[in-house]
Amino acid sequence: MMIRYGIDDIERAKDIWRENFTDSEEEIDFYFKTIYRDNNFLMLEENGEIKASLHENPYNISFNKNILPSFYIVAVAVSPEYRGKGYMKKLLNHSLKNALSNNRDIVFLSPINTEIYSNFGFGYISGLEHYELKLEDIPFNSINRDIEIKKASENDFSNMIDLYNKKMKNSNIYLKRDHSYLTRIKGEIENENGKIYVFYREKRIIGYLMCYFREEEIFAREFFYSDIETVKTMLAFIKTFKEYYPNFKVATPQGSNFNFLFPNQLKVEKKENPFILARILNVKNILSYLDIKGINFNVKVRDNIIDENNGVFSIEEDGSVKKLANIDNWNVDIDIRDLATLVSGYMSIDELLELEKVRINNIDLEVLSNIFKKQKNYIQEFQ
Repeated sequence: MMIRYGIDDIERAKDIWRENFTDSEEEIDFYFKTIYRDNNFLMLEENGEIKASLHENPYNISFNKNILPSFYIVAVAVSPEYRGKGYMKKLLNHSLKNALSNNRDIVFLSPINTEIYSNFGFGYISGLEHYELKLEDIPFNSINRDIEIKKASENDFSNMIDLYNKKMKNSNIYLKRDHSYLTRIKGEIENENGKIYVFYREKRIIGYLMCYFREEEIFAREFFYSDIETVKTMLAFIKTFKEYYPNFKVATPQGSNFNFLFPNQLKVEKKENPFILARILNVKNILSYLDIKGINFNVKVRDNIIDENNGVFSIEEDGSVKKLANIDNWNVDIDIRDLATLVSGYMSIDELLELEKVRINNIDLEVLSNIFKKQKNYIQEFQ
């Protein structure tokens, strides 16, 4: 049995993808032409046969203003006849430990089954809000004539990135974007009968809309705008499709209050779901990125996969972090999974205490509550 990265294995990678997932041939072709790289394809191989595999797609993640190289784990697959033999465990453990050895501090994924990945130390760091309403219930009918609307091209990418960065200004965690990212996303959306529209006023970008046109609905995977006047025009623009698509769905960052853009919030159905799990690989580095200064306290971490993360870490008054020999001298006791949820701000320490996911000892809760607050995070990726 051998675990290795791909070497001219694209056709075999396609085969195990088809065997495990329900994507169309068009979606598979797009992924393997645009995103797939042999050196990101990790497989467990025995007797020349791939029995399990996953893909590690690279991203740069912004965490408390620090830019960290990371990757998104996608398409974790075990051939049906080999399930239940522990192959996925071997593969994931190898991926995590190898990432640590390559100086990755954190990796992430979007789970089909949260419980599976919780066992590997993954904890939620971000979610999405989903809104749904009838296009006919959009109360805005007038498109501002001073606003230019057009389909996005490569010439718009820099402006789109600028607007995205402004929207992310107050986010603790988000993914950095560049031209190559938007080139891929544009191709991905168009491959699935979607379009990206950009909105300009006086040659300045004021909004963009990434949307799919599906049977009976328009789904906006990203809907960003600079002001209320712009959003009224964007919604009025969407309403022009009402004869063909009766329903409108939109995904937004948590805390968007998108339903309050409408005078009657009861006509807008809202759902909120966790979306992205992350795995902390280097506790010492992650704690140091928090840049906590003016206080000294100790965090005890439990990690059943990466031994280096087990123990007590002292956060010093200057914000530096060191590992202590004495494992009994702790103020906060937490599992590696819940540490991801805590440091991301997906949940506050008060919420985790209520869920009995963390213990505190010999420290004022109010002090910790001022440090570990609920924060905004946004990751909206599928591969």
